[in-house]
Amino acid sequence: GRDTKLRTDAWFAVFDQAEVLAYPEDMIETWTEYSQEQYARSAAKLDMKYEDFLAEYGVTEAAISENAKRYVKSYLVATAIMQEEGIDEDDQVYRSKKNELLSSSGYASEDAAVANGISSENIDMTVRYYLACDIILDNAKIQGDASAESVEETQEETPEESVETVSENTVEDTQEEYTEEETYTEDEENTEEENYDEDYNEE
Repeated sequence: GRDTKLRTDAWFAVFDQAEVLAYPEDMIETWTEYSQEQYARSAAKLDMKYEDFLAEYGVTEAAISENAKRYVKSYLVATAIMQEEGIDEDDQVYRSKKNELLSSSGYASEDAAVANGISSENIDMTVRYYLACDIILDNAKIQGDASAESVEETQEETPEESVETVSENTVEDTQEEYTEEETYTEDEENTEEENYDEDYNEE
């Protein structure tokens, strides 16, 4: 829907511009194992061996490693955005978002989700992703409102006949602060969110 597109567009506008200077080895290892487990589960569902599944679908170990780096980058970017707002995993905002996401996925608690095969790392990543997107969109809205107020003040001081038509500020307009205009394919828009939510939403 529109909300999903706004969220993914806002996320990629920041994510694609971010540069990671160093990838922590322990995090790379964690998310490499996570990716391998994801493929192993998919192979099991198809009653295939892990190696056969990778060969059948053209998945290489290099691709798995690259996927792990994207997970780590996502974690670092989302965490940096949260830290700018003074939010960490002990904050009420974080706990509320986690409970909201768990509830919407049909889980009464994190323990219930973990018992159903959802890793704590994936839950944490999902919460950070959604919080970061909320912050990006909230900041974009504030900037958009401020721009609208500035336009209104200008209009009050300018003869009506000389005022040019000003389009309504939208999240897409305010994204220019984060990145130059870019276009994303439908698959690219959904990649990050699918990565975080695929297991999280299974029951």
